Amino acid sequence: MWTRIKDIEKGVEVPADEPMLIEDIQFFMCVIQPKVAHFWNKMRSSCLTEDSAALRAQCPRPRLETLKRQLDQISHQLKSPPDPGAPEALPSIHYHGYEDPSEPGFDTIVSRRMKDLVFDALMLSHLIQMQLSTDIPLFSQIAKDRNVPLGMQLPEARRQEREQRVCSATTWTTTSLARRALYHAAEVLVLHRQNEEIDARLMDPITLVAVVNAALIVWAYCTFSGAKAPDDMNRRSPFTTELTEWCNGNSPDKGSREMWINVGTGLPIEIEGVRLCDCNAGFFTARFRAFIPEGWELADTIAPGIWKGPSSGLD
Repeated sequence: MWTRIKDIEKGVEVPADEPMLIEDIQFFMCVIQPKVAHFWNKMRSSCLTEDSAALRAQCPRPRLETLKRQLDQISHQLKSPPDPGAPEALPSIHYHGYEDPSEPGFDTIVSRRMKDLVFDALMLSHLIQMQLSTDIPLFSQIAKDRNVPLGMQLPEARRQEREQRVCSATTWTTTSLARRALYHAAEVLVLHRQNEEIDARLMDPITLVAVVNAALIVWAYCTFSGAKAPDDMNRRSPFTTELTEWCNGNSPDKGSREMWINVGTGLPIEIEGVRLCDCNAGFFTARFRAFIPEGWELADTIAPGIWKGPSSGLD
């Protein structure tokens, strides 16, 4: 395990003849998690740019993407089983339980068990990617700030701190970090909307944390980017970026996605055909809210107050 951790640290691909358990991939992603806070401490002092070679070297994103490719291979295997005799990304025998292999539906049970684990692991992967691209504690505090009753007088120091936080959030919306975070937020939404096989009651709680973080990111972008709704919803700009088209393996064109992340400043952005702008912030938070169980209090701890906007209707 230690050898594999060092390989992941270096971004080394796992050999095709050495399948990795889904649980091991999750473990290695957890190993990366502590590096996120350290990376953001550096990002804050660099004005939200990754231009320096030293900062890029400290970013754990390449190691995370190495693990994500392994997950994608397993996910593809579960959607389209390999031909007999062809190597599997992960032999399903590792996930046989107490079921009788001679019973009808045995393969379906094993496949569902693996899909459950893959779904949880994908959520963890997108969550860490969002945390790598977003100052989540900052956005949580901004959301909390906005719950202060109107007209309440604040000390000058606190007022300036609030203004500085808003300024930082506004700056973030113009960066490649924001676009990368929005892509992963869209992935979280699409994966949950397409999920028809996994019982929500059996999901790992990390999947809910991913939903709340994704909602907070989309809300922050809608609120602070200054993006406007189109004058005519039926007249779509040819330069609009529709993030759904890149989600859940719908498009193999990773190059165009990375180009948009790197140089797509100012282009209109949509998720599932809806423009990201201030007037649609409540619409999007309601979309994410639909996947959070009633009474799950951590949602209001991570993203306090963002769920109070309008739940339907588009502007």
